[in-house]
Amino acid sequence: MSQVGNLSEIKGGKLHLDGLTSLTDKQAEILSKIEILSLNGLTSITDKQAEILSKVENIYLNGLISLTDKQVESLSKVPYGLWLDGLTSITDEQAESLGKFEGGLSLNGLTSITDKQAESLSKVKFLDISEASQKLIDKYKKQ
Repeated sequence: MSQVGNLSEIKGGKLHLDGLTSLTDKQAEILSKIEILSLNGLTSITDKQAEILSKVENIYLNGLISLTDKQVESLSKVPYGLWLDGLTSITDEQAESLGKFEGGLSLNGLTSITDKQAESLSKVKFLDISEASQKLIDKYKKQ
């Protein structure tokens, strides 16, 4: 991905790099200036990359199948939109971090959530999640 070096002057805009399967910290830093960034080909990132990519206003990371608590904490600081549809499960701590998310959050890959996770996620204003999980979350929104 040596081509990313040519993007160092780019700010804003929309960029789809879904074929990208790995990323360096320097590349993540360059890409963090994009407003809408799609990196659905990535299956893993480092803690540092999650921290760097949290500066992107809207980021699609649907290829990620698992994240550490620290990575979720960083990514929950993305300003507007965060898509993590590749995750099939999250921890209670991750749900707590994501519950503080202020933008639009998509977690359509989650197959089930616990009551504690539902309570945390019920605080997200714009949440896209499976219908079964949404019903549990709605229970906590009414309280």
